[in-house]
Amino acid sequence: MILDNKPDKPDLWKEITLWRFNKITGFWSPERICKQDTAKEWIEIFRRDEPNEIFMLSLYQPRKAPESENARARIRL
Repeated sequence: MILDNKPDKPDLWKEITLWRFNKITGFWSPERICKQDTAKEWIEIFRRDEPNEIFMLSLYQPRKAPESENARARIRL
């Protein structure tokens, strides 16, 4: 029996998650699941509302902390 209603491959790129970095815990937390075509607009809105916070768009939870200017300065010394 062949089921035609199931796609061969799920389209993972239809939705993407907007993540916020928590400076206290060092983890990323999901803020919003948005469509691929509106993702740039959403991240601009979040960055404009909270300019001191760090946001990222990703399908999966980011694993690494973002690089800070202080960390880069220490590496150069």
